[in-house]
Amino acid sequence: MLPDGAVRLVFNLGDAPSAGPGHRIEAMGASAAPSLVRLSGRMDGVTIALRAGAASALLEIPAGELTDNAEHLDELWQGEGARVLERLAEAPNDGARVQVVQQALACASNVETAPPTEPHAVRLCS
Repeated sequence: MLPDGAVRLVFNLGDAPSAGPGHRIEAMGASAAPSLVRLSGRMDGVTIALRAGAASALLEIPAGELTDNAEHLDELWQGEGARVLERLAEAPNDGARVQVVQQALACASNVETAPPTEPHAVRLCS
């Protein structure tokens, strides 16, 4: 992977490796150097690339604190990361997964969105 300045939210539903031990949901900071990633097994999941300003707003920490590091998303979202991962696993198709992710990002940013049309994409925030 080449450094691009993006912070990534990773929701791993398969066997793909993660940046931290056992983290299936994580926020991965921007890399300062290129890295080699070897993929094997069943790969399934969702990854969202965010610019630093968006990452800071969604994670409520400066994006620079994540540089060359990964944090468990549950710690940053007070347990909501596991709930999002569960909804993604239940989603029957990619369209439903997109709606789950949109709802999660809207909740994290306190932005109101239209009601989801897919049943698996129920509102994640109150």
